[in-house]
Amino acid sequence: MNKSFWQKIPFIYLLLPYAHLSLIVDYYLHSLTGIIVSILITAFLGFYARKTNQLSVLLISNFFNFSVSYALTKIKGLFHTPHMLHSPYLTITLLLLLFLLAQGIGIFWGGLFSVRH
Repeated sequence: MNKSFWQKIPFIYLLLPYAHLSLIVDYYLHSLTGIIVSILITAFLGFYARKTNQLSVLLISNFFNFSVSYALTKIKGLFHTPHMLHSPYLTITLLLLLFLLAQGIGIFWGGLFSVRH
């Protein structure tokens, strides 16, 4: 297998609806572990994408992930409970923006570490 294939393997995580996975862990285990771990993984993937010049793969996989997350919210309505005052779309949107911020920070640090002097 070629090197380019092996460089894309970590992006398989972005094919999962990680926003929903982190909310499921938060809901069932009553802890923020799922959200924190997902933030750390997405920050690492942003760093890795910048370091290996795979930003286009990151962009495509983020688009796919956002589409799947919104489709799951539309189909299932997983996270709407009676005590919730806002839409589940708002929850998913804010969580995805948090993950994008973590990826942006990872891309920034990846850019700093990939500068050649």
